[in-house]
Amino acid sequence: VKGAPEQVVSLCSRDFRSSLSPARRRAVLQRNDELAAEGLRVLAVAWRRVGHARAARLDRGYTLIGLIGLRDPLRAGAAEAVRE
Repeated sequence: VKGAPEQVVSLCSRDFRSSLSPARRRAVLQRNDELAAEGLRVLAVAWRRVGHARAARLDRGYTLIGLIGLRDPLRAGAAEAVRE
């Protein structure tokens, strides 16, 4: 899965090291804030194995892979388009 860090982290029970403790969750979200403060668009990425059972809960049990900070500069003409 990929998406807003606050939402993706809430789906995760571990990261690549071990269980995702409350302190580790806070550290990940703090890093998200730092990247966002640098003007980056931030996505969190996580994964889990999904079985064949249709009743499997897909809202928990993910492993946090990490955060991705994307620089998304304004395109030429964007300011003019907003003014219009």
